[in-house]
Amino acid sequence: MVLDGLRGLAAIAVVFYHYRYFFFPPGTIAEVDVAGILPLRELFKPVYAWGHFGVELFWMISGFVFAAVYYGREVTSRAFFINRLARLYPLHIVTLLLMVVVQYAAIREFGATLLVRNYDLKHFVLQLGLASDWVMGTGPSFNAPIWSVSVETGIYGLFWASRRWVPLRGLVGPMLLAAVLGAMPRDGSTLFFQCGFHFFVGAALCAIWRSFASMPGLLVAMGLGAVAIGAAGLTVLVGHVTRLTPLVMLPLVLGGIIMLHVASEDFAPGWLRRALGWLGDRSYSIYLVHFPLLMILTLILGSQTAVVAQQAWFLALYLTLVLAVAWPCYSLFEAPARDWLRSYARTRRVPQAKQAELPTLMRQERG
Repeated sequence: MVLDGLRGLAAIAVVFYHYRYFFFPPGTIAEVDVAGILPLRELFKPVYAWGHFGVELFWMISGFVFAAVYYGREVTSRAFFINRLARLYPLHIVTLLLMVVVQYAAIREFGATLLVRNYDLKHFVLQLGLASDWVMGTGPSFNAPIWSVSVETGIYGLFWASRRWVPLRGLVGPMLLAAVLGAMPRDGSTLFFQCGFHFFVGAALCAIWRSFASMPGLLVAMGLGAVAIGAAGLTVLVGHVTRLTPLVMLPLVLGGIIMLHVASEDFAPGWLRRALGWLGDRSYSIYLVHFPLLMILTLILGSQTAVVAQQAWFLALYLTLVLAVAWPCYSLFEAPARDWLRSYARTRRVPQAKQAELPTLMRQERG
C-alpha cells in the first residue's frame, strides 16, 4: 500500500532527526545545537529539523489504519490484543536486550551510558512492559525511541473501548474524541493526550476517505488544500506560542499528506506501490534498530565519532546499514515471530468457532 510506504518514510525522517545524537557526549540526550555540522545539511534540512514530526505522523497513520481495519467489523477483544502483542513485542524485546549489552559495553568503554542516563532494573521493567513513557519524568532509557510505541499502547485501550459508538457517528465521533484529547492540558505529565489526539484525527481522516473513496480527484484536492493551509499557518505562526500550531496547522499538513497518499493508491504505478509496501513493512524494524546501530557505531568510533559523523559518506553508510539490517530483521524475525504468535494463540486457546477471525485480520492489519 502507498500509505504503508508513508509509514516507512516517517521512520526514515526520525532516523535523520536522530542523526544529531552522533554528536552528543555520553550520558546525555539533551538538545545540542549541531545544525552547522550536520552532513549535507542544506539538502536534508527539512528532515534534520522536522523529522521528529514523523512520530505524530505515525500516530495519525495508526488511527487511520485501525479505523479502516476494525470499525464496523466483529473482532473479539482477545483477537485485537493478540494482534497488537504479536506485532509489537518480539522485536521490542530483542532490541531491548541488545541495548542492555550495548550500554554495558559503553559503561566499560566510556565510564557512562550513551545518550540515556537510565540504565537500571526499574527502567528495564518499565520498557519490558511497554510502559516506559506512560508517565513523563522517568527519563529515556535503553532503546529510547520505543517511547512513542509505549504511549500509543495506552491509546489502544481507548480505541477499543470506544469502537462501537464512534463509527456510528461518522466523522463526528473520532473528531469529538480528538477534540476532547486535544483540549487536555499539556502539563508535561504524560503524552497520552497528544498521542490520542493525533490517533483519532487519523481515524477521522479514514471517515473522510470512506465517504469520498470513489472520487480520488476530490481527495487529492482536499489533501493539497490541507497541506497548503497548514504550511501557510505554520509559516505565519513560527515563533509564536499558540496551540493553533499543534492542534490545527500541523494536523492539517500531516493529514493532507496522508490523504494524498491514500488518494494515489488506485493510480500509483505498480512498481511504486511494491516499493512503498516493502518500505512500509519494514518501518517498525527501521524505527527500532536505528538507535542500537547508532550506539554500536559510536562504540566503534569512540572519540572520533563527532568528527567522522560530519562526513557525507558516513551519513550514507549509516542509512544503508539501517535499511540493510531492517530488511532481514523484518523478513527473518519480525514477520515470522508475529505470524507464529498469532497462529499459536489461535490454535491453542481460541475456540474453534472463533478461528476464522484471526486469519482475516492478519491479512488486513499491518499497522
